[in-house]
Parts: sequence; C-alpha cells; structure tokens
Amino acid sequence: WKLVFEARRDALIYLNDKFLGRYATIGPQTDFYLPSAWLRGDAQDNRLTIVLAYTDSADAIQCASVEPYEGYLARRVRVEYRW
Repeated sequence: WKLVFEARRDALIYLNDKFLGRYATIGPQTDFYLPSAWLRGDAQDNRLTIVLAYTDSADAIQCASVEPYEGYLARRVRVEYRW
C-alpha cells in the first residue's frame, strides 16, 4: 500500500506511531510507501497521523488517499510455449 499526499503546507507523516516520512511543498515526493510490517492485523485499526506545519486546520490538504502500490501487485500472466 502507499499514501498519496499533497498539501499547501509541509507535513510529518506517521503510521501507527512510527515515523513514515516528511512531505515538503517544494519537494517532488507525493507517494509514501506503507510497509506491510508496520500494518496491524485485521482485528486492529491502522492509524495514519499527518502533522501539518504552520496551520491549525486541515484545509491545506489537497489530496490524501491510500492506494495499492502498483509496483508490488501480484499479477498472473499466462505464458504458452510452442515446440
């Protein structure tokens, strides 16, 4: 899984109280990998905490979504060999 994040303010991002990364408005990074080892089991909730700099409201967030990480998706491809 990955977090896709864009905002008008710098931010610190935590996953289940572990530091995940820093978002900077001048930086190129908008995707943050969510390590599966940090994710909790099905019976527990996962907590994503975003601390925005220099603001007291969340209206600076333009995009925040959790999506499958395309680079690691399992894909099945049928391969046929002809002799």
